Amino acid sequence: MSIRSIAVLLLVLAAFVAFAGDTSAQDQDLVHIRSDVQYDLRSGADPISVSWQITVENRDPSTSNQDSGDSIAFYDSVSIPFLRGAESVQAFDADGESLGVTIDETNDASIISGNVEFAERLFFEETYALSLTYQLPEELREQSLLVTPSYVFVPIVASGDEATITITPPQGGEWETIIEPEDCEADGLTFTCSGSESGYLVATAESSRPNAVSSFPLQVELQERTLSFTVTYFEGDEPFANHLRELIPAALPIIESHYGFAYTGATDVKVAQGGRQSVLGYEGIASCAESGCEIVVSPIADDATIIHELAHLWSSIYSERWLSEGFAQLVADETVGALPPNLVRGEAPRPLSAEVDLPLDEWGEVSSVIGANADELTIENAGYDLSLRFLEALRFEIGSSALKRVNAAIAASGTAADSQRYIDLVEEAHGLNVDQLFATWVFPDSYNTVLESRRTARDRLTDLETRALVEDLPQGLTAEVREHVSAWRFDSAVEALDAIDANIARYHSLSDQLIDLASEASSLGLSFPGIVADSLDLWQFDEADLAMSGAQDALDAYRTARETVFSGRSTWERFGLLGSNPEGQLDDAASSFAAAQFQTSIDRSEAAVVTIENASTVAVRRVLIVTGIFAVAAIIILAAVWASIARDGELADG
Repeated sequence: MSIRSIAVLLLVLAAFVAFAGDTSAQDQDLVHIRSDVQYDLRSGADPISVSWQITVENRDPSTSNQDSGDSIAFYDSVSIPFLRGAESVQAFDADGESLGVTIDETNDASIISGNVEFAERLFFEETYALSLTYQLPEELREQSLLVTPSYVFVPIVASGDEATITITPPQGGEWETIIEPEDCEADGLTFTCSGSESGYLVATAESSRPNAVSSFPLQVELQERTLSFTVTYFEGDEPFANHLRELIPAALPIIESHYGFAYTGATDVKVAQGGRQSVLGYEGIASCAESGCEIVVSPIADDATIIHELAHLWSSIYSERWLSEGFAQLVADETVGALPPNLVRGEAPRPLSAEVDLPLDEWGEVSSVIGANADELTIENAGYDLSLRFLEALRFEIGSSALKRVNAAIAASGTAADSQRYIDLVEEAHGLNVDQLFATWVFPDSYNTVLESRRTARDRLTDLETRALVEDLPQGLTAEVREHVSAWRFDSAVEALDAIDANIARYHSLSDQLIDLASEASSLGLSFPGIVADSLDLWQFDEADLAMSGAQDALDAYRTARETVFSGRSTWERFGLLGSNPEGQLDDAASSFAAAQFQTSIDRSEAAVVTIENASTVAVRRVLIVTGIFAVAAIIILAAVWASIARDGELADG
């Protein structure tokens, strides 16, 4: 979408003012000019005609008619604005005498200056009346001035201290006419103007026959798709049609290259000329859906505008208007510069310089500018100007290649980018801090604290990602933080970062403990179980902490048992250990430790210690058992001897 026609007209009117000559007399109202201007936008075979009725009143005392003076001051001409292409120019005074008319065509503007010579000198307090008529050719194409059999766009201009302008549109139901007032008061089709030093842009008049159109097909092959165009134009504007046959195929591949990604949108594209209503008062408008794209351009649009609208075929990757319009204009300018000079028609001016401070993120949605007030047009002009200037500044900072990489990343994601996502992608593509650039051009002042929070979160995230690589921290450690940062949930991101920092500190503390435990285990000849390190690597800190606590207890128990088992033993203790295997219990404790069965290891280590510590008691018990056995045996023997003696005695008595 482009809004240029009014800007162009203002520029060409300024050109007329520059060529209108010395206005000092008018400034002081020394010469008072009244004009009555008629613009007849006739239909059919009749040409457009313009007629002027001018009255010049000399109020300059310095031009008094002195009969006896050698040097007499007077006025002998008047300057008025003409439309370029004026022909059949005729001027007469009130007496019917033909007047000389000189038109200055040295500039390229559509509004030019003409000078009408009086047939007699005009002295103080005298009045001079004249009439002037001219016609426009049946076909005429100038900047912001177009006449074809089916379409007319004419800037309505006038001059004079007092001016009345009447516009007669084409008659007949097939014509549609839109007249947009500019500098003067409107009463229907009559306008009144006053106070200008030189001239007025009274209005713009557009008349068209919407049903008088022709069309032709066109195919353009891009990197991944072939686009099928249907180009529709007003009958009689074959030069436009023939020009587009060359311009569209030449421009589209260049546009695709400058955006930095292959076009993947709809392949059916309609391009049509349309009146002011069709383009909402802009010079062009573009829209796309899955079924196809439609581009409507004003017949007065220059090639830069047409290319701007073609560039909008790639705009679906943006959700913000400033991105869409800014890139369309940036790419259009680059494309115009890359096309053969003899192919591009016209040289469109840049958007009017912004007169208001508009944060681009607050530029409103597209709406019709037909009948828009001055404030609304000021905002529109600011949006177009600032969006282009910002992207030019950004291109200067990070380069065209980075801009293309960002566009390609957006396109690959399948999700349109807003201002927030765009600044993130710019930083990721180039690595440059662009906070100040976006704060100045894009975001309102209310975003300053948000941008500060964003910078804090992003910088901490970058540092964390670097630490994760250097310190070989777990993969996916920063996923949650990145998700918060991408969604601009910076408070949540900072909370997650704080938690991760605390976990990293705990990780390092537990890692140091693990190293000490592993070293201690190695000094005891034990194999430290990998499951503890695995828990730590998975950031299962509670599990790792509990396991290391158990491992420490198991190591302490094993060390005690080992010292006890391998300390010196007395003969008495060795006697008590006969049949016991404390070394085997110690080996079992070591195996259990290696299997991370720390409680079992503790139990077996303690069992080995108990075995050693109970050796003396076992020895005593064994001696007692042996002594008891011998005592029982002795008793049995004594009993047997006694019994034998007793039996022998009984036998002797018998």
